[in-house]
Amino acid sequence: MPFLPLENKDFEEKTPQSSLQFLVSFIEKKEEKPKIITNDWTLTTIACGGAVDINVFRKSDLIFLWMTEEKNEEKENENILKTFFTERTETKRTVFKAKVPIGRDYCSVLYSGEADPVDDKNQTYSFRVTSSATSTFDFWDKKSSNFFWKAVFGMTPMVVIGTRTGEKEKDPKTRPPLNYPELSVYKLEKLPRDSIPGKANEYSLRPRSTFVSWSLVDGEARIQNFMKMVKDTVEGDSFVLRRNEGAEEWKKEEAVEWVW
Repeated sequence: MPFLPLENKDFEEKTPQSSLQFLVSFIEKKEEKPKIITNDWTLTTIACGGAVDINVFRKSDLIFLWMTEEKNEEKENENILKTFFTERTETKRTVFKAKVPIGRDYCSVLYSGEADPVDDKNQTYSFRVTSSATSTFDFWDKKSSNFFWKAVFGMTPMVVIGTRTGEKEKDPKTRPPLNYPELSVYKLEKLPRDSIPGKANEYSLRPRSTFVSWSLVDGEARIQNFMKMVKDTVEGDSFVLRRNEGAEEWKKEEAVEWVW
C-alpha cells in the first residue's frame, strides 16, 4: 500500500453539483480547513503519469485542482455494471482526506469520489470495465495502474473487473464460434487491489512482454512532487499545469477562466 494516510469523512449526498461545489458544501458544513481540494480522478491521473492538463486556482486560502474532462472512456459501461449488481441507480458522492508528506511537513488534501458499493460483509467494491482482458499484456501495461490508484483513493480493497467485447466488425469474439453480443461484458473477476502492482511486474517480465512495469514508488513520488509544486500558489493565481506523454515534468501554461 502507498504511504498516504487516507480517511473517509463519512459525508454522502445525492447531488447534481460538480465535484468542487460538493467539496465546498462539505467545507462550509464541517468547517474543514484543507490546503487543496480536488477529486479522485485528478489524483489518479497525477499518480499514473501520462499526458494531462490540470487546472489550478487559488481562492480564500484554498487551492483547487481539476481536470477539464475526466479521462475514463468506460464510465458509462461501469455505471451499467454497478447498477446491475447493486440495483442502485443514483450516484452518491463522498469525501476523503489525504495527508501527503512533503519533507517534514504534510499537505492536507480534501477530495471527492463516488461512494463505492458495500456488500453485507461491509466489503467495498470498485467496478471497472475494460476491453483488454486481464490475461493480456495490454491490460497490465495500459489499464492496471489506473485501476489500482482509483481503488487506492477510493479506499476500496477489491476491484471487480468486467471484460467486454468490442464492435462486431472489429472483435472476433462476436462471431462464430463464440457469438458474444457486441459491446457486452462476457467475463467478471475479482482482483484484490494490493495484488495489482505485483501482477503488473510479473507480466512485464514474461518472455513476450514489450513494456516496463509501472512502479508504486513512482506514483507516490508524482503525487508528492505535484503537491509540493502547487502548495505555494498565491492568492488569485489561475493557470494550467501540463504534462506531456512520456514526460515527468510539468509545464505552466496560460491562465484559465475560473469556472465550477
